[in-house]
Amino acid sequence: SAGSSYVWQQSTDGGATWINVGTNNANYTANTTGKYQVLVTDNQNVTVTWPSVDVTVNPRPLPDFSFNNNNSCSGTNIQFNSSVTNGTSPFTYSWDFGDGSGLSASQNPTHAYTSLGCNTETFSPKLVVTDVNGCSNSFTKTVNVVQAPNVQLTDQNNFSPFKNCDNNPTPANPNYTITVTNSSSSCITSFTLDWGDGSPVVSNPTFPLTHTYTQLGAFNIVFTGVGTNGCSYSKTYLAANQSNPDIGIATFGSTIGCAPLPVSSIITTWQSNSPGTTY
Repeated sequence: SAGSSYVWQQSTDGGATWINVGTNNANYTANTTGKYQVLVTDNQNVTVTWPSVDVTVNPRPLPDFSFNNNNSCSGTNIQFNSSVTNGTSPFTYSWDFGDGSGLSASQNPTHAYTSLGCNTETFSPKLVVTDVNGCSNSFTKTVNVVQAPNVQLTDQNNFSPFKNCDNNPTPANPNYTITVTNSSSSCITSFTLDWGDGSPVVSNPTFPLTHTYTQLGAFNIVFTGVGTNGCSYSKTYLAANQSNPDIGIATFGSTIGCAPLPVSSIITTWQSNSPGTTY
């Protein structure tokens, strides 16, 4: 009631001896297992001893983890190994690697960070462990990741970059000439460029760089840069030397009848589509 005072007591020998552990607070947080009672003194100085209760305090798990490859390049696999003291097994695990990639429920996960630039980026992976009693605790460390260079190709045909669809190439007229420029970050010592059509890989090209595809299809342009810190990064662009696809669907067999009525169809007018077209 209003004006009352509270004295919490704990017995360490089952009730023969009581020691004060909290005063003037209706709520008490028990940190150890034992028998507890509370003395309530009202504003008339009348003290009432409430019946004692047995309290079981389950210890929270204390998680920790180690990892390898600290200060490694972006994209390197990092092995995390967890350990837990206290708490009651079995445990469940929830990892947040601190890079927005989502959570992992593995006890000892592997994760690769992607970080682009010319410096080192720090991430803060966090492990939350929950034991069988529902008690949980968290632990956080920092991981340093050496950034990989940010490679970037730009197609000078800005209207439809890396695509020849508007020209509707045909087997009789398959040639597609593309000109690219380099807009990568500055901390790069060397480049390679693979046009993806079996032609020789170009090392340390001079830009702007022109290439002609002589066959229809979709080709993966792979542009790789090695940074001044020794880290490398590759970016893939799809070069589509294809016509705009034609597609139709025709049904055959009866389309009228009682349920359930199976209806069959077939893709039509696809024969003239360029290689690499997906459906």
